Amino acid sequence: MPPVPGPGVRIAPHCNEWLKRASVLLHPAKGVLPLEHRWGKRVRLHLPVTLYFGTQSVEGRIEDLSSSGAFVATQGRIARWAPLEVHLEANPSGKAGGVMAAYVVRIARHGVGIEWDEHAPTPIRALLSAAAQLEGRPAAASRASPDPMLSA
Repeated sequence: MPPVPGPGVRIAPHCNEWLKRASVLLHPAKGVLPLEHRWGKRVRLHLPVTLYFGTQSVEGRIEDLSSSGAFVATQGRIARWAPLEVHLEANPSGKAGGVMAAYVVRIARHGVGIEWDEHAPTPIRALLSAAAQLEGRPAAASRASPDPMLSA
């Protein structure tokens, strides 16, 4: 995230109006803009993952996925901005496993928000495509899906 302008920083005149409007969004303690940065639609999933960072790893579960990132429920403690390697477990049919580079952008009590280093990595595109296909089917067909990890 780009730094928020501080004292002594000159702002281009055409940015002043935007900054006036945006300043109401500044976090009172951290001075960052807590804006939505997600690209694409969110999909609810229950997908086991392992997050590797430094010499440590934690188990987790992707609960919310988009082409730009995910929310991973985990009891592990990971620092904000920590680089990660996300290992997706293959589903029962053997599809959608993979490894992606990411970093932590948000820390919550029950997990972490992550952003992919590469927008929409191949395994994520495959999961989002499968979820979209399930959404397009009648409700009875989606409940009968052979893949219990996708619960769109």
